[in-house]
Amino acid sequence: MNATPPTSTQAIEEALKQAYVFSQADAAQISLVAGIAEWISLPPQSPVVREGDVCHSLYVLANGRLVVKEAVTKDSELIIARIAQGDVVGELGFLTHQTASATVRADTQSDLVRLGYDQLRALFNQNPDLDLKFHKELVNTLAERVRKSNQAFRNAVLSGAMGRV
Repeated sequence: MNATPPTSTQAIEEALKQAYVFSQADAAQISLVAGIAEWISLPPQSPVVREGDVCHSLYVLANGRLVVKEAVTKDSELIIARIAQGDVVGELGFLTHQTASATVRADTQSDLVRLGYDQLRALFNQNPDLDLKFHKELVNTLAERVRKSNQAFRNAVLSGAMGRV
């Protein structure tokens, strides 16, 4: 990954403001988060997270598009999600301390804001209000993903795509 700083911290702050996990943070809190952030630029097909690896960072997509793939067999992958501007990658590793369950790659030229887990946790320890806002938005988003996943599974079962369950 190439770290190429944007022209100012304003670019990092703007990217953070677009991220759902920081949508309730005020300007001072965004500035604090920007202080521990790093700007990353990736060419297409570059990995952000590899399935099975231990993650150490949370990434906010500032520009571009990412694709999330899961290995189905040794030689094939299944696209399970596309990540758009303002979305976050690495949030489950931040919460669970487990290895990545999928591979995330840049689908196009992409710019990301990287937040190291240790630095982010330290910042949250010093700023409990920011910690609460972050986790509230993260839980809301994860709950919505579970609802959508359940609905997709229900639709697949009802359409017969899953066969007998």
